[in-house]
Amino acid sequence: MSLNSIALGEQGNNQFLTGIKTFVARAVDELKSARFDIKAFKTETIVVGKCPDCGHEVQETQKAYTCSNRGCQFVIWKKMAGKTISSKMAANLLTFRKSGPFNGFYSKKKKQFSAFLVIKQENGRFQVAFDFNRPIAGQAVVPDSVSRPISSPGSNTKSKISADISALACPVCEGSIIEGKKGVGCSNWRPEKGNCRFVIWKEIFGKKLTIKNMEALLAGKITRSYVLKDKDAIKFKAKLRMIKEPEIFIEILPMEGNSESRFKVPCSR
Repeated sequence: MSLNSIALGEQGNNQFLTGIKTFVARAVDELKSARFDIKAFKTETIVVGKCPDCGHEVQETQKAYTCSNRGCQFVIWKKMAGKTISSKMAANLLTFRKSGPFNGFYSKKKKQFSAFLVIKQENGRFQVAFDFNRPIAGQAVVPDSVSRPISSPGSNTKSKISADISALACPVCEGSIIEGKKGVGCSNWRPEKGNCRFVIWKEIFGKKLTIKNMEALLAGKITRSYVLKDKDAIKFKAKLRMIKEPEIFIEILPMEGNSESRFKVPCSR
């Protein structure tokens, strides 16, 4: 090798540098004359649905979900009123023409709001718009034929859910509240209805919550104190309350004099 030859005194530095320059020049000439298949460098195209305007594929791009037909102007922006629109949300919107409601939008005055997303036709063109029509509290928006089962699988007993809790609205999207096997959650849980992930788990820090406990939390009240267990099975007394900042949590409020710090349990599936 050249470096070994230099070390042994068999070759001078100038000869080595000349060899390097020759190699680099040859490599540059080869790259200039080489032909590259640009298609081989393209990333996989993600299709989220069919364009409502022309029927072509709607594809994901860096900033939006756009129609593959270059002559078509249909687009779903990935950022709408400060909220990121996921590919799943875009796919549901294209399939059902209405999806939501979603929270996390912000107005120009920085006020947070929730709304449905709809595809409607204006001036002969389809476009995405907000829809603020909301279900009446306690009125299920999921059809009976596709509603989530109330009782656990294989059970013949009906849920003992209180009429009061079914009349309360989801704090995220204002859908109705229904009972599941491990908690109570929003009736808008299906993707076509907005994929609302709100839930209050039936057991928190070792405490099995009753329907009355959940009613109190949904109504914005602080519960009485309960004996809870932390991750090390150490018991402590604390109260519970629901907070929003802006995500929704169940906050654990240890009683005065207790050394435990406050905990937060996400209200999300």
